[in-house]
Amino acid sequence: MSSDEKDKNALTEKEMSAFMSGSLAADEQDALLNDEHKRAEVADLILMDALLQETAVRFNCASPDILLNFETGMLSTEDTKTWVSHIENCTHCQQEIKQLQQIEDISFTQSKTGSWLDTLQVAGRELLWALEISISQPQLVLRGEITKSWSYAVGPYQIVLAVEAIPGEDEYVQLEGQLLQEEMPVDLTAVSINLYSKNEIVAEGKGDPFGMFSLNMLKPGQFTLHIQLPNNKSLIIETIHIK
Repeated sequence: MSSDEKDKNALTEKEMSAFMSGSLAADEQDALLNDEHKRAEVADLILMDALLQETAVRFNCASPDILLNFETGMLSTEDTKTWVSHIENCTHCQQEIKQLQQIEDISFTQSKTGSWLDTLQVAGRELLWALEISISQPQLVLRGEITKSWSYAVGPYQIVLAVEAIPGEDEYVQLEGQLLQEEMPVDLTAVSINLYSKNEIVAEGKGDPFGMFSLNMLKPGQFTLHIQLPNNKSLIIETIHIK
């Protein structure tokens, strides 16, 4: 078939629009599908439409990191509320979870029965164990009364923690902190921060753009802090004693 004949038999914009909207008359649709050239164009059009719809759906889907944390039970309560309905009802997210399981060879069932640190390791996160360091004075400036403060470092990160009294509360305190990277504040607005005691989350929260965060209403005890960064790294601070 010559190029002129192809152009003559090409699907018009009006035909495309009518076919995709379902407004094409039955006899017109039959004539269109009986034309070999137009039928091929229709097939390409349907495929392109499906790809565009899939892209639009995936644009609103959870990231692989969120899906992994959701399945391993490491997603914060706030983020879980945000994503649970979408993830459980989205075929794309469910398929992504299956692919993550195959790629990482992860048994989510086994992970949930182990400790939260085991879960992080099974999920392939890089664990950064912060060590306490000595500084001349606390870097963290708080408005309340500081009863205890620590400084930690690992790689390019520095973490400052302080126990602060809560006015009018004798039984509870709050743990304030700031995360720095090469002495510059780290934006914590999209970061999960969990405090663990005996393998259970006792406090969770998020920080601000200046690296500051607060975990409130804590009773005395021994804790482990987990700052879950979005770059597949997890900062761990063990043996935080709050009296």
